[in-house]
Amino acid sequence: MKRQIRLIALDMDGTLLDDRKEISPATCQVLTDLREAGVPVALCTGRCRKETEIYPQLTSAVPYGILASGAWVLDMRSGETISGSCITAETALAALAAAGQEDAVPHLLTGGASVCCAGDIARLREHQMGAYEPMFRAICEKPRDMAEYIRTHEDRLYKLNFYFLNGEARARVEARLAGLPLELVHAETASLECTAAGVAKDTGLSALCAFLGIPLSQVLAIGDSDNDLPMLKAAGVSVAMGNAPERIRTQASFVTLDNNRDGAAEALRRFFPDCVPAEDMSR
Repeated sequence: MKRQIRLIALDMDGTLLDDRKEISPATCQVLTDLREAGVPVALCTGRCRKETEIYPQLTSAVPYGILASGAWVLDMRSGETISGSCITAETALAALAAAGQEDAVPHLLTGGASVCCAGDIARLREHQMGAYEPMFRAICEKPRDMAEYIRTHEDRLYKLNFYFLNGEARARVEARLAGLPLELVHAETASLECTAAGVAKDTGLSALCAFLGIPLSQVLAIGDSDNDLPMLKAAGVSVAMGNAPERIRTQASFVTLDNNRDGAAEALRRFFPDCVPAEDMSR
């Protein structure tokens, strides 16, 4: 697998994180080894910065963030914004109203915050998002009125997520949102991710590559879900996790082990054997 790879782009949920939303010591060690070898790594995730910072053992090893599904690209060390694309308040409010017709839980990602109303956090489990409830309770800003929050933070609306009771409700809202300037992607069991039109993980990756002077052909990307597909298609080398749906696995250059068996770490070991000490290879 000798290829010239100058940048690594890694998804978090379902890729670096296992089903318990934990990252293994072995994966952290491989990322540390790559950092010490001078190989730049970017988190390419649907999360905002606040949601990545609960994993300090991860963020300390990763210098760049392609956050909110490509809407915000950040130097994680300096805090410098490399690129940013926001949803307008008018569009966000229209989407909020449409999703409200199906009893959706809205979740907003801004430059510095993960935002969900306290009453809605209590409904996450029934909306197929129970695995995230502890994180939401710990870190989310909890306004009383999401619409009012949107009106007062209109310059930082990077991403809107909607969590539904089932896929049918999601489909109905997706149809209602068709005329809005939004990029819509399915996630989890019955979730819908919304970014500004034309914004996805591949556009964020392209912005970071332009900033670093690295061609996309020299990027290794690893992911598992629909919002990773643009990134996997754009990268010169793509790896799908073993837990990824078949429609994702068939689009990737390679398939690795699943996220509960350190699949991302295994792929990185194989592509960068000279950067990983021998003791790491046996984990």
